[in-house]
Amino acid sequence: MNDKDGQGKNKLDAAKAAMTDLLRNSNSAVSLWTYPGGLTDESGCSPGGWYGGLHPANNPDPTDVDASIRVLTANGDTPTGPALQQVGEELQKAGHRSATILLVSDGESNCGPPPCEIARQLVSTGFDVRIPTVGFDISAQGREELECVASVTEAQYVDAADTEALRTEIGRYQAATLELEVKGPTKIVAGRAATLTAVVTNPSNVAVSAGQVSLLLVGHDNRRIVPTILAPRRRLPALAPGQSRELTWTMSTAPQQTGTVEWRVVASAPTSRAVVSDGTFKVVNSGLAIGDAGKILRQPAGVTVVLGDSFSSGEGIGKYEDELHACHRSPQAYGMLLGGQGAQMVACSGATTKEVTASPQHDTPPQLTALDALPQVPGLAYITVGGNDIGFANIVKGCMMGDCVADGQKVTDAFVDAKEAKGMLVDTYLQVLDEINSADKVSARKGKLAPLIVSPYPDMLWGANRGACMSPVAGTDLGFSAKELTFGKQLLGLLNGSARKAVEELQGRGYPIYFAEDVVDFAQPLHTICDKSPYFVPIAALDAIRRYADDVTFANAHRLNELAHPNQDGHYAWAEAIVAWSQRVEPQLPVSYPERRSNSGLGALLKKIFGWSAPSEVVVRHDLSTSAGAEPSEMEITAKAGDKIQLDLRGLAPNSRIVVRVHSHPVTLGSLEADAEGQVRGQVNLPPELLPGEHRLVILGSASDWAFKRVEMPLQVGAPVNLTRLLLLVLSLGALLAGGVLQVSARRRGQAARKR
Repeated sequence: MNDKDGQGKNKLDAAKAAMTDLLRNSNSAVSLWTYPGGLTDESGCSPGGWYGGLHPANNPDPTDVDASIRVLTANGDTPTGPALQQVGEELQKAGHRSATILLVSDGESNCGPPPCEIARQLVSTGFDVRIPTVGFDISAQGREELECVASVTEAQYVDAADTEALRTEIGRYQAATLELEVKGPTKIVAGRAATLTAVVTNPSNVAVSAGQVSLLLVGHDNRRIVPTILAPRRRLPALAPGQSRELTWTMSTAPQQTGTVEWRVVASAPTSRAVVSDGTFKVVNSGLAIGDAGKILRQPAGVTVVLGDSFSSGEGIGKYEDELHACHRSPQAYGMLLGGQGAQMVACSGATTKEVTASPQHDTPPQLTALDALPQVPGLAYITVGGNDIGFANIVKGCMMGDCVADGQKVTDAFVDAKEAKGMLVDTYLQVLDEINSADKVSARKGKLAPLIVSPYPDMLWGANRGACMSPVAGTDLGFSAKELTFGKQLLGLLNGSARKAVEELQGRGYPIYFAEDVVDFAQPLHTICDKSPYFVPIAALDAIRRYADDVTFANAHRLNELAHPNQDGHYAWAEAIVAWSQRVEPQLPVSYPERRSNSGLGALLKKIFGWSAPSEVVVRHDLSTSAGAEPSEMEITAKAGDKIQLDLRGLAPNSRIVVRVHSHPVTLGSLEADAEGQVRGQVNLPPELLPGEHRLVILGSASDWAFKRVEMPLQVGAPVNLTRLLLLVLSLGALLAGGVLQVSARRRGQAARKR
C-alpha cells in the first residue's frame, strides 16, 4: 500500500480518502478493523483486531473512525485469510447473522490459509456473508484470489486501476440512496380511476432494510376530485443490491369534478435517504381521444386489428354490423373506437384460443386466417382471449341464475383451470405476433414491428362487503351472493394473472407485447354490474320472472348472450382506460423480431412419423342434466392422436355454448353451440401431436337450469398407427439396406478379385 498507483499517487492515501468519503455519507454505525496486528495464530499470522476501541459494541462516532484512519500506516504481512476468519467470528459472536465485508487489496495474501478457503468456511457455517472485492492496481495472482473470494460468497469482483476508480468503487458501498420512478396518466375523465405505478430500486451494493412508500395528494383542491385513496401507505420490503419493487395505486375520481390533481410519492427506509417524486394529472368531463394517448397507441405503422372473444367483439353493446350473425361484432367496441377509421374487426363472440388460431366459427374462418386475408397491413392489434377456454361465461351465468359455489370441487377446478391458462395463452399470443409480424408485413411497414396489446377482463363486481348484487326478484337466488362475489373476483384475478404472466414471459423473450392492466378497474367503484348505472348488461326483472316461469329462452337468445358484457358506456370507459394506461407506458419495441418458431418440435416430429394414418371417429354421448357437477363421467374414451370426436350432448341450456378441452397440459379443442332444444351435435379433433397416454376429455357448459357443468371423461390416447407394424417396417427397411450393403460389398470384392 506504500506503492504508487498508475497515476503516481500513493495507494494508502487513496484508500484513506475513499474511506473518508464512505464515512461522510454513511447513515450506519461504522467500526474499524485493521490487520496485521494482535495475537498471532497457530500459523504465525496476526489477523488484526478492532482498532483503538472502535468496536461495534461501542457505537463509535464516525469522526473518531475517520481520525483514526487518517493516521494509519502500512507495514507487516498481508494475512487476508486469518483476518477474514477473525472478523467473521467476531461478527457472529456479536449476534450478526449476515454481513457485507468489503475487501480491498493491492496484492496477494502472504500469510496463513488462502482467503478463498476461509470464505468457503464462513459460508458453510450458515453465516450469510457477502464479500465483494476490489483489486487496486493488482497483480494477476492477486486478482484470481479476490475473484475466488467474491465468487464463493455470491458477490462481485471489480478492478480499480487508479485512485479515482478506487474512490468510485468504494463509494458504491455508501448508505444506499433509493431510486424512485413513478408513472401515471396525464389526463383522465371524471368518475374514472387513475392508476399510478411506482418502481423503487436499490442501485447500491448495500442491502436496504424494509421501509415504506406513501402516496400523498398535495394540492388544496385534490380531495374534492379524489375523495379517498385505498392504502396510500405501503410497506416496502427489504431490497437486496440491485433489486426493485413495483407498487400500484388506483385512485377513483368523483363524477363531474374536474381540475388538476397534484400527487407526491415518497419512498424511505431506515438505512436510506428518502426519495420523492411529484406529478400531476388533469381530470376532465369530456371523453379521452386517441390524441391523448401515449406513444404506443399513436400513429401505428398500419391499421388496427381487433381479435379475440365477445369482450373484444362488442357483445353487449346491442348494435352489431350484422344483427343476425352470431359473432356480434360492433363498430363501437373498445378496439374499434381506439383504432378509428380503417380499424378491422375479426374478433367473434364465443371464441376460444382454438378459434383464434386454427378453427372456423359461425361460418367464418379462423381469426388468424381472416387477419392474413385482410388487404390492409396491420400496425397494432388488440386481443382478449382465454375466458371461454375455462368456461368463464358459463360460470358467470351459473352464478347469476343460481348458486355457483355450493359445489366446492367445481370452485377448485375453476381456480386450477385459470391458473393453468398461461401455457395456452403464451402459444396463442405468439401465433398472433407471428402473423402480424410476418416477414412480408414487417417489410411492408419498412421494418417496423406491430405491437400486440393484451387486455385483461374487466372486474364487473363490487366488493362482497357491499352485500349481495343484482337480485331483481326477492326470495330467489338470482344475482350474486357475497360468497359468489368473492369467488368471481378471485377467479377473474387468477385468469388475468395468467394473462399477465404470459405477456411478461414473451416480453422477456423480446416480443412486442403489452398488458393494459388499467382495464381491470375501469368500472370501479360506481359502475359495476351491481350499481345503478352499470357499465355491464345486468339481469332485468322481466327476464328473471321469465326464468322462474321456466321460459329459459328469455326474451331472445341474443339478450342472454349479452348478459354481464360491457355495454356502450362500458366500451367507452374501456377505451379511455387503455388511453390512460398508454400515457405511462414507454414503448420498448425491439429493432428486429425474435427468431421465428420452427415446426421441428416433438409434436411436429410425431406428426411426420404418423401422418399417413387416417383419423378415426369416436362418438361421445352424454346428458349434462344428469351429471353430478364436476364428478367424472363413467364413460371411458379410447382414441389416438388426430382422431375426430363426434359429440352428441343433451341437457344443455338453449343456445348456450360448450367448450371442449383435453387435459394433461390443458389444450382447448374448440367450442360448439347448443340448439333451441339444448342439444349439441358437432365435432372436435384431438391434436395430431397429442402424446400417447392417459388424458381427460373435459366439457364445460351450462345445464338446462343454467347451472355450470363440468364433465370429465377418462381419455386413453394410443399411437396414431400400429407400433408393431411400424417396427416391422423399420426392421424391413434396415434389412434391405443391410442387404444392399452386403451386395455392393460382395460385388466390390468380386471386382477386386478379377482385377487381381
